[in-house]
Amino acid sequence: MLFPLPLPVPVSAVRDRWDWLIIWCTIGATVLALVAIVFALIAIRRGDRNAREAQEALVRERRNVFELGVLARLIEICGLSPAGAGQVLQGLLAVLPEQDLPGIRAEAAHGRVPSNEALTPFMPEYLEAVSRRLGDGAVSPVPWPRREHKWRRGQKT
Repeated sequence: MLFPLPLPVPVSAVRDRWDWLIIWCTIGATVLALVAIVFALIAIRRGDRNAREAQEALVRERRNVFELGVLARLIEICGLSPAGAGQVLQGLLAVLPEQDLPGIRAEAAHGRVPSNEALTPFMPEYLEAVSRRLGDGAVSPVPWPRREHKWRRGQKT
């Protein structure tokens, strides 16, 4: 051993203002990191909720498009009433919700296909079913808000 040291070695820690500054900066950074973690968790949950709502809206929109297609085909079959239209009508009614078109369902249950003048009394329930789908989350054109243009001085109108 070159230099024998007496044990225990006395150590004195002197805290100056730089040490205190480092300690407070470390505490501040820790608090900011925790705030950032909380903010990230809130953003993730909000993003998940938005994605879930968008997925539900997409499913709703696809269902509406499908049902509108079925309704269009149904009214076409009733209007033309070719041979075998009763079976087609019953098949189309089977894929629609039960509460839709109760009058046409009753006619189809008796083996009749309402056509021409016989279709006229059922048009209000048909139009109500179509309008319910168009109003249920369907995308409709929305006019853009009109913004007033602020002209700069010296500019001609």
